[in-house]
Amino acid sequence: MTVESNSSRGTLQNVPNEAANSLLVTQGWAHASRIWQVEFLKGRETSSTGLAGQILFSVGEDTSSELRLIEANDDDPRTETSLYECRRIAANSFHTGKNIWSYVIKGEARHVCSILTGGADGAIVVQQHRLDDISNEVENTQDVNISISEPLQVSSGDSLPFDPLHSRGPVDAASQPGALVRTTCDHDVFKSYCFSRKDSMIVVTRGGFMLEARLATDHLHYRTLVWRVIAHLKELSSFSVSAGIPKLRMTFHAGSNGDIYCVSGPQMRISHLVTIESKVTALFATPIQRFPDVYDDYNLEEHAPAAVLAETYIGSNSYKVRLYLLASDNSQPTFRGEFDLSMEKGFATSAILCIKGQSNCVTLFLGSRSGHLAVIDLQASAPDMQKRTLLSPSKTAKLHTDAITSMSWMPTATLEVSLTNGFLLSTSRDSSHMVHNIDLENGKDFAVPVHQSMLPLGPNIEGHFTDPRSGSQCFYGFSSRHLVVYDETNHLDIMRVDCGGAHRLWAFQPPCDKTTSFSATLVWTQASQLLWKPGQMPIVRSIRSGGHGREIKACAICPRMLEGRDVLLATGAEDTDIRIFRYRKAMRHDMSEDLKCLRVIKRHNTGIQCLRWSTNGEYLFSSGGREEFFIWRIRQLPLIGVGVVCESVLPPLDELSDLRITSFDVEVTHDTGLDGREKGMTMLFYMTLSNSSVRIYTYATQKRQWNLKCLNVYSTCCLSTANLLDTKPSTTLPWILITGGTDGRLTFWDLSLSPSRTSEGDSTIGRRSLRVHQSMIKDVSIAKVSSPDLDVKHYLLASGGDDNSLALTLIALSGNETEVAGNRATGHTLACTTVLIPKAHAAAIAGVALFNSMTEEVDTTSSTLQYFKLVSTANDQKIKTWRVTVDQSRKGAEAIQIFKDRTVHTPVADVACLTRLPSPDPESTVELAQVGEDGIRVIVCGAGMDIVKIGS
Repeated sequence: MTVESNSSRGTLQNVPNEAANSLLVTQGWAHASRIWQVEFLKGRETSSTGLAGQILFSVGEDTSSELRLIEANDDDPRTETSLYECRRIAANSFHTGKNIWSYVIKGEARHVCSILTGGADGAIVVQQHRLDDISNEVENTQDVNISISEPLQVSSGDSLPFDPLHSRGPVDAASQPGALVRTTCDHDVFKSYCFSRKDSMIVVTRGGFMLEARLATDHLHYRTLVWRVIAHLKELSSFSVSAGIPKLRMTFHAGSNGDIYCVSGPQMRISHLVTIESKVTALFATPIQRFPDVYDDYNLEEHAPAAVLAETYIGSNSYKVRLYLLASDNSQPTFRGEFDLSMEKGFATSAILCIKGQSNCVTLFLGSRSGHLAVIDLQASAPDMQKRTLLSPSKTAKLHTDAITSMSWMPTATLEVSLTNGFLLSTSRDSSHMVHNIDLENGKDFAVPVHQSMLPLGPNIEGHFTDPRSGSQCFYGFSSRHLVVYDETNHLDIMRVDCGGAHRLWAFQPPCDKTTSFSATLVWTQASQLLWKPGQMPIVRSIRSGGHGREIKACAICPRMLEGRDVLLATGAEDTDIRIFRYRKAMRHDMSEDLKCLRVIKRHNTGIQCLRWSTNGEYLFSSGGREEFFIWRIRQLPLIGVGVVCESVLPPLDELSDLRITSFDVEVTHDTGLDGREKGMTMLFYMTLSNSSVRIYTYATQKRQWNLKCLNVYSTCCLSTANLLDTKPSTTLPWILITGGTDGRLTFWDLSLSPSRTSEGDSTIGRRSLRVHQSMIKDVSIAKVSSPDLDVKHYLLASGGDDNSLALTLIALSGNETEVAGNRATGHTLACTTVLIPKAHAAAIAGVALFNSMTEEVDTTSSTLQYFKLVSTANDQKIKTWRVTVDQSRKGAEAIQIFKDRTVHTPVADVACLTRLPSPDPESTVELAQVGEDGIRVIVCGAGMDIVKIGS
């Protein structure tokens, strides 16, 4: 990036004469790729010192936007290229890795500006910045040297109340909110620190000095960093570890000789807790949270009991763990229990959680660096809490592939009774967070995964918290050199601080107040300096939630509605992501429709080809290239909403295969045991592949086992669609699989000898082809037709082709049973009648939707007349509706009559699919095959997504 001055429009202020005519003022590296736009922020007064203090906003091809502050370069000689330095002060990527195509900068008030950005993901994000905070940040990041003279001496057995007379006066560093404060300790090194409150922390140096750093705010709203010396503890010299519970105002500190101290209460009372046999290598502290409020840390009582875990290394990859239960009475910690924990060899603790149930039973959860979880029931294992007891984990499970960094508990009080005990939310350094259903009354499988999400932060996920204002689920961790706070509810980075990366000493304090604006504090050590990034973060909010960054290829509506009659829909795109949206219709004229992204599933390595839901809405199936096929389990969970976990992955026949599973259909049957109870489900998948093959797989949910039942090859063309004819409840009619391909033919596969009804390995499937289109069949929709003859099933099939034509095919399927030599045999007859509408659109028809119409005046004297509504869309960006009448009393093509109703424009380009939304009327069901008086709503997907309302 270069900054130039146009000499024809005047010279820079306060620039030497010999450099006044120079165009190049400063240059340096900015974005990781090409820079598209650069602009000075508006709403600021012109600086009297030239360009110094000016702020640049830039957008680059690396999908990020940056703010840079221009500073006078006083350290180097003033040459043509060193007058100023352009330093990056903020780098944000609010569009989930998608390009930023547009932006606007608006100065709402003096020294305040709003930056709105629009990206390829369809999101519009606004960020607000106080320009005074940015321009004055350099002036307020001066080093503050702490010189400790005549320190206070405290022995290991003393209990010292805080006395400011024994400490050196406060050393202040004034700064505005959000400014960075750098602090250097002369001839000493910061060894450990932790937060004692939301605005203060306890710092321990290598010399054994214990300091309090506190943020104070004056009447001008300037923040002051105040330092005070609390004590000098020789036992904490050279080495120390710290842990704190800010809500309880308690911090714990341990040294190399095994002494553990506690600093508690507003008076900073220091207490020597205990001395263990060897050096403490790790220290953990957590409040013991009571069952009803375990997920609401902001309502935690100040005198709630706490658990402190000290871990020591004893050699041979083994650790000795000591647990202490404390109660805080009058700011003085008292022992309530002491335990020695017998852990497996190699179990190194990385996270701790302690909860207290309704029956006063205390349960301890320990997470390890290897991703294992250990559960210890303290009350049941140790009836006498006053004596030291040796405990062993009652249950263990493997949760993650890397270290567990944090855990939190969510009760199941508001859920169904079948989900007992609660849910455990955990984060890990494998870049994921998971939710497990914990059933302590179960045996080996006491932890069942119900949600897993891969976060876009990278592998170093460090913790989780709930935004006290909005209730959003936020995660924080390290991405390259930055600490990033990610709002998973809104899919937005809300904080990004350049701190050098994860491999350094640091402490993070999440927001802990519901009444104030969102703020968090990060403290870290860099180059022997303690850097404190306090307070107000930039206000970032999403005006419109984003979607996919590439063309959407598949869309599916969940047949089960959420609470409040909301609809779940899943979309898959070429960006390899699957997104689950919640659709909420406007129930009043003054309300707008709401389409909100709830989950982003990142598991596919290729573009999504097809999506389908199970009939009960509990499973989502997805297919892609390289024979990728996934089964996703979808559940409703407390606090986080929709939970998604990968149930199973189809093993490909060839690891190096490049075949696409272009389409599929599924049949689900419930397995029951001898006692009549359900023993799981068996799923049959009918798949079409790009090499013109048809495969039938079975998957048993109880055994989690896949089995290839059948493999057939059609021809040399690519198969594009797969649909099952539902013949239930008939037992004489066969199941028919209908496929479409690039040759324009519909193929009917006889499944009367399907693997679900014959022996394993039988690959005999009869087929019959019918030419409908001149080229590729792109989409198919099927609706049932009522028939007066119970032995005959009628179906109406609508298809759209690459030849711009629309086809309607009336299918008649009949069957009978005969008995030959004591064996029962089934025969059937299949008859088809097709009506073709050429040039139905001006481009290839990409999506069709066919359903029953209840708005027509039905002739009650005739049982052979039925009405349908057909919606089609194409690459000409038109949506057309058609009225279809089926009269079974007529023969041949005369039985089908079709009339064009209306045409609607859609802004979506490169249309790939069309899906109809169900009616959210509480009096109606989720059945899609009805048209209400309010008309219909369809979702058109392609290079974007649009909801179109078409009148009845």
